[in-house]
Amino acid sequence: MQHDTSPHLIKLNGKATLLQCAGLYFRYSKVRYIKYYRSFDKFALTSFMHEATSFWKYVAEKCMVDNSSLVVLRGTGPDAIFHDDMNAFGRRCGFEWVAHPLMKPNWKAGKERNFRTVESNFIPGRSFKNMEDLNRQAFEWATEWYFHHPDDKTKLLPVEQWEVEKPFLNAMPEFLEPPYRDYDRQADKNGFIPVYANYYWIPGIKQQKVKVIEYPGLIKVYRNRELLIEYPLKPCDIKYQQVTPDGYEVQKTPRNLHLTSEAEETKLRARGETVVRYLEFVRSKEGAVRYRNQFVKNLYSISLRIAPGVFDKTLERALAYKINNCEAIERIAVQLMRADITDWPEVAPTDDFDNRESYLEGRLSDEPDLFSYAKFLNPTDNDDNGGTDNGSGSENR
Repeated sequence: MQHDTSPHLIKLNGKATLLQCAGLYFRYSKVRYIKYYRSFDKFALTSFMHEATSFWKYVAEKCMVDNSSLVVLRGTGPDAIFHDDMNAFGRRCGFEWVAHPLMKPNWKAGKERNFRTVESNFIPGRSFKNMEDLNRQAFEWATEWYFHHPDDKTKLLPVEQWEVEKPFLNAMPEFLEPPYRDYDRQADKNGFIPVYANYYWIPGIKQQKVKVIEYPGLIKVYRNRELLIEYPLKPCDIKYQQVTPDGYEVQKTPRNLHLTSEAEETKLRARGETVVRYLEFVRSKEGAVRYRNQFVKNLYSISLRIAPGVFDKTLERALAYKINNCEAIERIAVQLMRADITDWPEVAPTDDFDNRESYLEGRLSDEPDLFSYAKFLNPTDNDDNGGTDNGSGSENR
């Protein structure tokens, strides 16, 4: 059998996205399994191989791969030395890795032809909402439609050839622990831990360290080797969500939850064409910012502090010089306001202030009581002896 990956440009919800297509191909029967990933690392490789071989329940004795560093530690072809963990994974599944020699790509030509079939048969004419929809359709196409579709040249059915090939393959173990990786997390004061830009709530844990073990599509949270809770892992398309157990409502929110800036961006776009062009510039590759949500929030805050006309002129200059920094935008706005300060219209004074509603309301307020201040206006001597000296040398005033 052969394994490889290939980059494919797929439209997800109308937006072109570069994805990695991972495939497993049985050379004799032409049985295949494909799945798409946004990024492909060693954990994704073992997860894919575990998923594909567990579905077909049989593996060939050898799995041909290219000289990828995910599998090969050093060397190429017959001299390749594979990673210890990859060798251990292959032994558990019942196969061993084999790297093809350099300059001999025809050793895995079947897998390359498989990608050609995917590009010419599966992708054209289909639409995909998200990654889940894409992989669901890819699974159905590879394991159902193509599995029962005759080959164009030989006219043989993979489903029939599979029955011929199975006696020569190694059966998978009845139970095989899926690959996993672990990492440490610390819950915030509200009991949430971050995992892939989402926040998962842990019952009874606040500001304490926990161990997260990630399986394909699943995470389990432990503390002192005690399982606290497990969650299905959110798809990579979903971000900045708080996740709680089904039927359980948590009143508090994660401390560092990064909310989206959709509301602020909608209000900014309503300000006119100049703001729309600047937001498109920020979205582009040339003007992309690292933390876009926070940038849009800061930009909206700036728009509330200055006049609309000055804000439009500021963004016009920012577009001319390709500036995507909020601090620089504020400096541009200050410079524009200083330059136009002599053109501000003068406010003519008016004498009808006593007819204003606020003035009339204040005029009818209660008069203050000034009686306690009368003694300071008319000071008098308040002697017990009528103000005369009693001869004792003391005075009472």
